[in-house]
Amino acid sequence: SRIGTPQPLAIVPISREVETPRGVVAVQQPPVIKSITTESLARRQPCNILVLGGPQCGKSSLVNAYRATLLNNDRWAQAPVGKCGWHGTPNVDAYPSHPSMPAWILIDTPGRVNSDLDIATSDDTILLSNMFAGIHWPTKLLGRDAVSPQRLSEREGMPRNRPHQCIIVLSARDIIEDRGFTFGVLNWTNRYAKAPQAMAAIKSLQHLIHHVRDYLDEPPFILVTHMDRFGGTGSRNARSSIVQILSECVPINAIFFASFPPDETCSARQRHQLTIVDSETRQELLRLHQEILSKVCWSLIKNPLALQQYVSVMGRN
Repeated sequence: SRIGTPQPLAIVPISREVETPRGVVAVQQPPVIKSITTESLARRQPCNILVLGGPQCGKSSLVNAYRATLLNNDRWAQAPVGKCGWHGTPNVDAYPSHPSMPAWILIDTPGRVNSDLDIATSDDTILLSNMFAGIHWPTKLLGRDAVSPQRLSEREGMPRNRPHQCIIVLSARDIIEDRGFTFGVLNWTNRYAKAPQAMAAIKSLQHLIHHVRDYLDEPPFILVTHMDRFGGTGSRNARSSIVQILSECVPINAIFFASFPPDETCSARQRHQLTIVDSETRQELLRLHQEILSKVCWSLIKNPLALQQYVSVMGRN
């Protein structure tokens, strides 16, 4: 079934008239919690989800699998996927859930964001600031005729395109390595160990989360990809090892996992017809989507001014 926009809750006071010896008076009843019709919210402003991460970590594959999972079809223009070390995504571009009335929009980004460990002194800081302020779709950031961060700052922002939540994509190959089965003194030891580049990846992730938190009320979500290299999305040992390492800088309930096998593992007919999403990855993406919508709705409920801006921003555009 299709999963639409979140259902934020509104407290609606109820009163009824009661006859008394002194006449008819209005008696206030306990407030009733009702669901805001999110069809109206969706018509005004979809839920924008920004996808960030380093090069070749699976951002565009996530976009394709996310839409295929939630919409139960793949009859969409797919996000380009990079191969052989080339950047597959030169643009900041949007991929909506519906062509005319989207409930949510995934914003794919080039791999240059988070590619520099010293992000505080790089152009990535300027890019992040502009992305969260809202930029035009598509905007080319890599290759010939790309827009520089300085030129991007001079352009007028698009409030309607501001992200409401963020997914940071991280490759499992940067976190753990497979040592195979080894026998210890008393028992079998964990075959998955911290990768040599894990500390650099964690440092880069910490920098990125720090800057993203400047623009979001809630922490971003982390999606660990390439789990097909470590036994699949549901591999308990691999998941446990990754969570233990990432728990140094990420809430463990904000970590999700996915497998996006390369096209070589699929038949020619499968590559031509559909985006392959295994059942465990599908469940993770469904759970991730529900968590994102819940976070967005909760931030709106906590901040009435944000809710008012969320509803009225479409009218201003």
